[in-house]
Amino acid sequence: MRKSNVSYSLYFFIALVLFFTTAANAAEDQYQSEISALYSHLEASDDFKMDMAGISGEFFFSPVNTKDHPYAEAAFLERVGSVFVASFLSDLKGTSTTGDGITYDIGVNLAQPGFPLAVQLVYMNSDYDYDPPSSTSFEANSYGIRFGNYFTDKFMAGVEYFSSKSEMSNPVLPSMTWKSKDYGLFARYAGELSEGKHISLEGSLGQSKSDATESEKNTNIALAADYFFNRALSAGIGIERSSGDAQTEEGMTYKANARYFITSQFSLQAAYDRFLNSNAGVASDWSYTLGASARF
Repeated sequence: MRKSNVSYSLYFFIALVLFFTTAANAAEDQYQSEISALYSHLEASDDFKMDMAGISGEFFFSPVNTKDHPYAEAAFLERVGSVFVASFLSDLKGTSTTGDGITYDIGVNLAQPGFPLAVQLVYMNSDYDYDPPSSTSFEANSYGIRFGNYFTDKFMAGVEYFSSKSEMSNPVLPSMTWKSKDYGLFARYAGELSEGKHISLEGSLGQSKSDATESEKNTNIALAADYFFNRALSAGIGIERSSGDAQTEEGMTYKANARYFITSQFSLQAAYDRFLNSNAGVASDWSYTLGASARF
């Protein structure tokens, strides 16, 4: 196991964000890049724990104008395309084993001011290794695509599809391979309630399928709302419901988050999730995420 992966990475990522904050030269009303450092902690009721630290970057094809917009919603409202990358290191701990892993994300948002259609493509790779006596390895490759249409300047809706292939191997037991798919509808709205006050709404309805043990299908519903007290400060809540055959996924997830832009270029954020499984004896979990972002 790579000792103190998360600690070393977190120090590096915080230092990198502070560097970009100091070096930022962008005008106050626009930016073209955003670098974020994130740390998250998850605990499940079966005594499984995971710490994750990473860095992400989003680089826009043209400057994003933030004037008259909430800072967090400017790219969506301005319809500016981008590419994004991320990398996260994880430390895993269970009742009888430990491990570590790494995850990579890469994707592109295709959008253009004044054009109604928007497309998002994303690819993710996750690789985890557990220490002896388990000595189990897990790898997953996932990709997704979203097609959206701006029906108004502030409202977009569309369809989404995600596919994943996972493999688990062990020196003693036979390898296991399974596939999963998610598809459905989504919608997003961002608008002004009154002078200086804004709201953002998101929702999705879809199905997930997996053949991990046998063919399993779940229906998933998600709703989220963020209230902007001003351009810089927002707080939000969300709820997700999953029901169907996959007992490990069936249940309710409750979410809360907040984000504050100390300046137009530097922000802090926090989020909390609580998943309550609907089936007796199946693990529930909770997690929190802390982050800092710099724009330039």
